[in-house]
Amino acid sequence: MMTPANTISSTKYIRCDMGKKVSVDNLASEINKILEEFQMEVDLGVASVAELTAKKGAAALNTASKGVVRKRRKAKGVRYGSSWKVTAYKKRLYTDVVIHSRKPGLPHLLEYSHKVGEKGHYSGRTHIAPVEAELVKAFEDGIVRFIQKH
Repeated sequence: MMTPANTISSTKYIRCDMGKKVSVDNLASEINKILEEFQMEVDLGVASVAELTAKKGAAALNTASKGVVRKRRKAKGVRYGSSWKVTAYKKRLYTDVVIHSRKPGLPHLLEYSHKVGEKGHYSGRTHIAPVEAELVKAFEDGIVRFIQKH
């Protein structure tokens, strides 16, 4: 003979987070709460590691791209060597962190070769790819440190 589930669950409790008693009926909701808190903590940790790595990357790109463009007599606006900045786009489920130049299109032209005028040719100078490789490694190391800390 089987007993109804509500009579069994009303007498059984499970100790949960910080010694709190939870009935078997509410166990699934308590586990979901704990997992949601953990998910929020991980999301914030990954976003902070990404932003910190991106700021270091922008500084490294500012340094690496100082001598890429020749100085002109009358420079207008922001110089390419100091034009790198970080923007974080916070979405509902994740955060995008972007490192970009305030001079759009110029990084691609300077990284790769292109034609200049009728007869000229600019051979590209690789200054973004090495910094990107360092940033990928730094981001991975930062995530590993965050995981080990928690």
